[in-house]
Amino acid sequence: MIFHSIEPIGGERQDYNAAMIAAHSGMSKGKVDPRPFGIKTMPSQDEVVAKGQAVQAMFQSMAKRHR
Repeated sequence: MIFHSIEPIGGERQDYNAAMIAAHSGMSKGKVDPRPFGIKTMPSQDEVVAKGQAVQAMFQSMAKRHR
């Protein structure tokens, strides 16, 4: 994962990069909540299956209405 900074080259960019690297390494160890950084976590397989089934059910109900 690569993070880009809008700060000018210098100390601020290095501080930003260090903070992002520290946060990312903490997240991979489960120590940092990723939500404040705007980074989406991968959903569990059960969540993906449930969402797929819900979408499939929605399309089936729409198909029944249009027959």
